[in-house]
Order: sequence, then structure tokens, then C-alpha cells
Amino acid sequence: MTKLFIIFFTILFSTNSSVAYSKGEKYIDTDWNMTFYDHCGFPSSEGEKQNVKWGEKDDNKFIRFSLYNGQVGKCSSDHKKRIKGEPYLERASIKQWSKLKKNSQYEINFRFRIVEGFKSRKEKFFSITSKGSNKCSKTLLFLQFSGKKNPKGLRLRLLDLTNNKRPHKRYKLEYEGSKIQVPKLINKWTNLKFLINFDQNNAVLDLFFNEEKIASSLKFDVPCNDIKMSIGLERHGSSKKKHALSVIDYDKFIVNKVN
Repeated sequence: MTKLFIIFFTILFSTNSSVAYSKGEKYIDTDWNMTFYDHCGFPSSEGEKQNVKWGEKDDNKFIRFSLYNGQVGKCSSDHKKRIKGEPYLERASIKQWSKLKKNSQYEINFRFRIVEGFKSRKEKFFSITSKGSNKCSKTLLFLQFSGKKNPKGLRLRLLDLTNNKRPHKRYKLEYEGSKIQVPKLINKWTNLKFLINFDQNNAVLDLFFNEEKIASSLKFDVPCNDIKMSIGLERHGSSKKKHALSVIDYDKFIVNKVN
């Protein structure tokens, strides 16, 4: 009988400890033509501080990400101290199931809506990464809201391997002649379109914001072969101050190869 109780509580503990995230789960909607998956797990997959869930309004389904203060990501590197001293990385993200191929051109469309937050110094919400053999792992490009003061502005970062100190070039983005800042986007759907032409080692990008071209013929390096998109929230943790809750919605992912 004692052995039975030990086995029972061991199974119960293992089951409860495994529900903190849903690694491997896939995410797709009827108006998407691509699939994402949970590549690392989430800090919380249930309860008040659940990181990812589906929402629906006016017969339209969308996916929502929420990131609370101190929610350390589940990827293997998220617990490690960062270069500038940040103790960990807060993260709730999912990754593209398929791959983007080199020597190909793509049109990537989706829309996002900021619900609240984005008050930390740097908060990433979209990226394209590449991995390969010989420990090749690089973030090719990402979008984030950043700045020393509020309101934060939209920034584009592109990989430049010629700069060892700052391997990502920084671009401040504008729309209709003014800065793209968080308060202007709260509770509004915003359309993004990426035109990316990959060759073997580099790529060229055009970026559109609500149909207006806001970046043209920008080049970046592509050192690894396994190229995938990621969506969700990511920011450096802090032991000195609390981060405000950030919430963002995504919808209508359409990716087409155009050559």
C-alpha cells in the first residue's frame, strides 16, 4: 500500500509540474496559410497569467500573447545572464513550423494589435532567425518597440556581420511622416507586409506599414540555412524594476513564395 501511494503522488507531481507550458503544440487558423508551434514552452499555460490564448470578436479569431513581469522564458538560454547584465530573458513566443528557403523571394503578410503595455526599454514582437550546423544561430531581423523614454517607437534591426560590437543595424521607422509610437497603435489593427529576396548569404527587404512602404531595399546577412519566423513577446528581465504587462494580438498570416 505504501508503494502504491508513493507511485500515485509521484505521477500526480509529474503531471502538475508539466502543465506550466505546452511545448510542441501547433497554432493555425482558417485565414492563415502557415502553422506556428510552441518551440520552447511558456512560463504559464493556464490561470490568470496565461501567456497565449485564442480570442474572437465579430466572428474573427485571433491569437493573443501576454507577458507579465518576471516571466522567464523556457528556452535554454533564457535563464542566462545577458551581455549588458540583465539577469534573464522574459519570453512567450511561437515559431514557424515550416522553413523559408534561400535563393527565394517571399511576401509575408500579417496584422497585429497592441492591447496594452510596451513600456519597457526594448520589447520584441516579431523576428526571423536562422540556424545550421557548426553552432550557427543568428537572428536575421526583428521588430521591437524601444526607447529610453515613453512612448516607445517602432524599430527595425537587421543582421550585419561586419560589425562585431553591434551586429544588428538599427532603423527608426516612420509612417505618414511621423514616428510610429505605441499610443497611436493601441487597440488598432495594423497591417505589415515584408518583401524579402533571399540569396545564398544575404537578403534584401522592403517593409510596408498599412500599405505604405517604410523601408526600401535594406540588406542583411543570412549565414545559416534553417530560416524561420517567430511571433510573441520578448524582453530583458530586470532585478531592479518591474515590467508592465504587455499584451499583443496577431492575425491573418499569409506567406507566399513569389519566385
